[in-house]
Amino acid sequence: MREEAVNDKDQDHTQIPQLIFLYKLVQGSSMDSNGYHCALKAGIPELIVQRAKAIASKLSNNEPIERFKEDDFRQRAVFIVNLFSKFEVETGNIQKFLEDIGC
Repeated sequence: MREEAVNDKDQDHTQIPQLIFLYKLVQGSSMDSNGYHCALKAGIPELIVQRAKAIASKLSNNEPIERFKEDDFRQRAVFIVNLFSKFEVETGNIQKFLEDIGC
């Protein structure tokens, strides 16, 4: 999406920006995604994003998915899930939650 000045004028005779959509939504599944990039930008640890990429690749190629063997990762995942399950959506402090999980 981008913003462009157009000839439309508001009551003060100033230009009104118009949004130009660069993508078209169509029915069906996408063969491409920016989800991994968005996850990194949202603070998801790179190790988790890399694992997600590996699993997605295996799924798309009908290959078996091996268990992740790194114990530290598993312990950290359990820690994060436990914190998340206790997080109060209505009253919780998301910044503190993200700090607590190391983001």
